[in-house]
Amino acid sequence: MKRILLANFLGDIFFENVIIKIDNAEKYILSGDVESTINSSLKNNHQLIDTNFLKRNQNFYGFKNNEKFNFDEENIKFLENKFYLFLQCIDRIFIKKKSTRFYKNYYYNLLIYLRENFIKNSIKKVVFESSPHTPYDMALYLIAKILSCEIFIIKSTKIHNHIIFYDDVEVYEKNIIKINDIKESISVEKINKIISNNIVPEDIKARDINSHKPISPKSNFFRWFKGKIFFLLNLTFFKKKYYSSYSLNLYDAISLLISREFQRLKMLKWLKKNSHTPYKDENYILYYLHYQPERSTDPESGIFSNQYLAIKLISENLPDNFYLYIREHPRQLNDNQPDIRKLSFRCEKDYEAISSLKNVKIINPNYDSDRLYEKAKLVSSLQGSSIWISLLKGKAGFTLQPTWHSKCDSSPYLNRKNISENIKFLLKKTKSQIKNDLENFVDYISPYLLNTLYTGKFSEKDAKDEKLLENLANFIDK
Repeated sequence: MKRILLANFLGDIFFENVIIKIDNAEKYILSGDVESTINSSLKNNHQLIDTNFLKRNQNFYGFKNNEKFNFDEENIKFLENKFYLFLQCIDRIFIKKKSTRFYKNYYYNLLIYLRENFIKNSIKKVVFESSPHTPYDMALYLIAKILSCEIFIIKSTKIHNHIIFYDDVEVYEKNIIKINDIKESISVEKINKIISNNIVPEDIKARDINSHKPISPKSNFFRWFKGKIFFLLNLTFFKKKYYSSYSLNLYDAISLLISREFQRLKMLKWLKKNSHTPYKDENYILYYLHYQPERSTDPESGIFSNQYLAIKLISENLPDNFYLYIREHPRQLNDNQPDIRKLSFRCEKDYEAISSLKNVKIINPNYDSDRLYEKAKLVSSLQGSSIWISLLKGKAGFTLQPTWHSKCDSSPYLNRKNISENIKFLLKKTKSQIKNDLENFVDYISPYLLNTLYTGKFSEKDAKDEKLLENLANFIDK
């Protein structure tokens, strides 16, 4: 029997309900963090690949030490060329740095173990709940590639309760999969209606999180101290999240938390001293820094995971008398819930390098974000939701990596060859042209959209919606 692997469907109420809706335990294998499973019956009725085991046992040599190294020369060449994808996911798991040799051993141990699972279970199709963005998921994805499995990667859109599917994670090779043979494919008229009332639950939650101001000992010592003490006292959470999941002992975890706090305070100090308040008459393009780590940068943005390179590219192609204003992501500075993974992704030296570029200014994080947006001539990012939101408001923008709305002429992906000319072209767009481009894009994207969820975390009501569940279950099971 040909079997289907559902990757990371465990631990999300919507995806677990989809599994139950399919109701074919013999056909489906589940991978994910088994400990986070909400419906315990899934653990009893389905064969599982526990990614938590793969995460915690970073020195493992297979599960039973009897998996075969069965890769031919062509396979090895492919895997060596794709090792960089694996490395882009490393910082999420390896908080304490290891040697390149260690990473390479872990890479091939995962590949050997997962390949044996694929062959033993006759897995021919893999559905990922999102872009692979952990080392073990990336290894799983690469094995699926080697074995020529069908691959479906769910990608959220900012059209409420609609997703698309990709079949490749690499930024230059993404192919959107058409689903217009599915009877639930959405009409252009319905998309336009959704867009006109576009309130996405995750955006509401994100705005709430991002509105929290970063706290320092100087700004509010009591609240800052209370937060750190509360976190340290909550040893159950602390144990599970930091020194169990990331193979750290208690001393390492506390040490890294202190290091992260010093790093964050240095960043705040730099911004207070060196960031800019916009001048009244300056022309500028606004660039939104991505929060890191997140899958839209690692691995989806390739070399531009180092956002300095993206900013440098734009700054070198600015029109005369234009500045590039940089807006830091609020969550990069807000550690009310400490996240030691951030140690690897941004520090004050990054700010220094960015601000040294010609016609680039890092804007004071306390400056009114709506006012900053309103006066921008264009908006830009690697592939963030800010470009789509701007498009709905009648302002053009661009991304430096392909994303789901890159086919819209007012929010294109600008490659290295044409960026200067296209920036000038976008600056000339009128609101009526942008509206027309959006309408044309809706025509284009309609056959690719499926009316369902990409997570059940933001709306309990939608997570139980029979229609949304059936649409995804029928697509997976076809």
